[in-house]
Amino acid sequence: MEAQPPPRSFWCFISYRHADNKEPGRQWATWLHQQIETYEVPSDLVGTVNGRGDTIPERIFPVFRDEDELPANADLASPIYRALDVSKFLVVLCSPRAVQSSYVADEILYYKRIGRSDRVLAAVLDGEPRDSFPKPLRHPVDASGALIESEHAEPIAADFRLADDSQGWTSPEAYRQALEGQGIPRKEIERLVSEYRGRLELGKLKIIAGVLGLPLGTLTQRDKVYQLEKERRRARIFRRVTAAMAVLLVAAIAGGVFASLKQREAETQRRAAVAAKDAETAQRTLAESRRVEAEEARGVAETRRTEAEQAQTLAEQRRLESESRLAKSNILLADRLAREGNTLGAANALWEIPEHERQWDWGYLLGKAYPETGYVSMAPTDGSPFYALESSLAPDGRRAVFWNAGQLKTARVEPDGTVLVDAFKVKPSVATAAISRSGTVAFLEEGALRVITANGRDLGSLPMTGQDDEEPESVSFLNDAGTLLVVKSGEMWHLVHADLDGMHETNRVAENFEQEAFAATSADGHRWVAASIDTGATVYDEEGHIVDKFPGVWRAQAAISANGTIAIADISEAVTVRMPDGKHRKLEDKGEGVIAHLTNGSTVCWVGRRLVVRTVHQVRVWDLDLKEPPVWVWEFPTETTDKMAVSDKWIAVSLANNAIAVSRTDDLQEVERFLGHDGLVADLRFPFTDLLASVGSDGTMRFWIPHDRVRMGTQTSEIKDSLFKNDPDTWPKFAKENSDAEPPAGSPAGTRVKVATPDGKFLASTGEDGQVRLWKGDGSEPSIVLPCLGKRGTGLGFSADGRRLGGTSYVPGEFLDFEQEWSTEPWTRSQLGIDATADWRKAYETQFDERFKTEWRKRVK
Repeated sequence: MEAQPPPRSFWCFISYRHADNKEPGRQWATWLHQQIETYEVPSDLVGTVNGRGDTIPERIFPVFRDEDELPANADLASPIYRALDVSKFLVVLCSPRAVQSSYVADEILYYKRIGRSDRVLAAVLDGEPRDSFPKPLRHPVDASGALIESEHAEPIAADFRLADDSQGWTSPEAYRQALEGQGIPRKEIERLVSEYRGRLELGKLKIIAGVLGLPLGTLTQRDKVYQLEKERRRARIFRRVTAAMAVLLVAAIAGGVFASLKQREAETQRRAAVAAKDAETAQRTLAESRRVEAEEARGVAETRRTEAEQAQTLAEQRRLESESRLAKSNILLADRLAREGNTLGAANALWEIPEHERQWDWGYLLGKAYPETGYVSMAPTDGSPFYALESSLAPDGRRAVFWNAGQLKTARVEPDGTVLVDAFKVKPSVATAAISRSGTVAFLEEGALRVITANGRDLGSLPMTGQDDEEPESVSFLNDAGTLLVVKSGEMWHLVHADLDGMHETNRVAENFEQEAFAATSADGHRWVAASIDTGATVYDEEGHIVDKFPGVWRAQAAISANGTIAIADISEAVTVRMPDGKHRKLEDKGEGVIAHLTNGSTVCWVGRRLVVRTVHQVRVWDLDLKEPPVWVWEFPTETTDKMAVSDKWIAVSLANNAIAVSRTDDLQEVERFLGHDGLVADLRFPFTDLLASVGSDGTMRFWIPHDRVRMGTQTSEIKDSLFKNDPDTWPKFAKENSDAEPPAGSPAGTRVKVATPDGKFLASTGEDGQVRLWKGDGSEPSIVLPCLGKRGTGLGFSADGRRLGGTSYVPGEFLDFEQEWSTEPWTRSQLGIDATADWRKAYETQFDERFKTEWRKRVK
């Protein structure tokens, strides 16, 4: 991707309601734009330094006005805010109409939030100021950018209204024409027009004085002197032209006299000599005048050259300042977008930052924006989206099925890591599908079951209507091979056998409880569980016979372990286990009746002899080998959804904010959160122990590698074998808290530890509030805040290569201590091995595809 040119910088940004720029004679934004850009700054002020430390220019150019600067097809939000970032002043055209504009209010609020409240100027066009000033103009903002409505701001305001406070005109002549149609005496019209001409000029100078950083009186006086001097220069030029014309006239007269008096030669010669002498004198005078003018021209040219060099130096300085502001703004934007789950938007914001501004915080956030190792997106040629259906991810996590009106697509990952996609034409009525571990796909189509094997063979359709011709409503696989299926239609369960010879229904049984739905099955298909909304759950065998019943459970979820142990968790978060001997064991019954979460409810899953139970705000783990099983609990302030996946090492849970939280299985300590799907997570599986697959409702299949970057002590034992202490080659300088020492100078209140990167470009600090803050330069410019598990930070250190940050923290009063690590991805071209002419972003994203294939191949072996 070619690098984007740096954005222009503007002296001021005119914010206005477009209704205030339409009426002839009252096109205020256009008029003020022209007045500011064409204003000639008095020459004795040009190059001087004002009270703000800025050099006063010869012209105030350019000025930003969206109708001039933006293309017709522009996406308004990003260009407008970029223009605000690079504008030195904000000029707001105030009127009752502007108060109603959310765009004007947003522009004022954004400009104040980036720290330029003292550079906002106002121009009153109509009405009383209290009715014409937009709300963000009337109040200051606090450090977080929120309006302080209890305080009032006093903006610098120019008044362009008429004497009766009604809307004025952009020129005295327009005002004169308006008055002439009202029957007012001519003398009175001249008086009113003259007064308004002064008011209009004074308002314009007030805006320009604010932009130049000069007192209004100083600019007004200098402007009068400058205008007078301009008139004097015009008079001098006129006198010179008149003198030259006189010389030419004398020469013409002399020639005429010489011709007419030729006969009187003596007199003629005398007069000719006099005329020649006069002409010679005139020529000498003219030559001297031209020499002086040439000297003046050379002086002006030298001045212009010096000014051009100064302007070029200033422009380069402004460009670097603009790029620095862009980097700061986009770092904050990317941090917010990554936290919200908009990783695409975060990546786009980061790639807009110039290369020389991409530092540690840029690399850290880029790692957040590209946390997945690879993904495949379902995108049809007509642009309509594909959707992930219920149970659309195979149990092995290597295959997924997506649906679009009239088409099914299956995605599968080959042993070499490449992703293959197959498409099948289906009826538009398809609304549910299932995929087995072997890759067989089953779906319901116009009242019939249709099955397609993993190698693409279509086994045809089998009618599946109920006793009263009810349409089938769900289909599920009972075994991993994909040969046993169960279909629900009305009050009947249809058991189906499918293989290469075709499909046939083996049995049809009535449901045991009302409105049963498929809940779980064993790997061999010999046992499966169906649960009703509010009456109970039933365990069936592969022939449809009832094995056991669990009456009184609501919206139950179930799981069957390898040895046949069945766990049932219902909407009240109660958990019942059916042991292999048929006995029931109640693990926990909270008895709270959490029926408000009918869709989220509970989810259960087995990993060996451990049972993992997910509820709306918790994940709990039981080890059934113990007589008194201890319970590990993972708490969630954010609600979870009903998707969960478990491996020997990790537990992954989908959250209502579209994130995926990952914890270790052995202690339920959360280590990472992934954000990547544009919509809810439809399914989760672990293809391998250290590789997570997910399917989103946005039609994407993604893969993630969890990283164990957190270590935790216990309430009875601290972390003794610290990674940071025992590895001095990697962590050469690890600073520890010294409670008796004074906080480092220039640090936030409560700071106890502060360390610098090896290159000195960044500082990190932590302390009493537990936050780990990243700072640029000397620590006076905050960058980002890194997540910390403890409530008080006790130690920090950068790795020898400067690409990792280690930290220690603890929870006072609970004796829990933590070690954490934050890292960045490589970001320089040399580290990435990218040629100087290559598209940096494309090469970077290509590395993720290669990384995914490498990780996949390692696990397949």
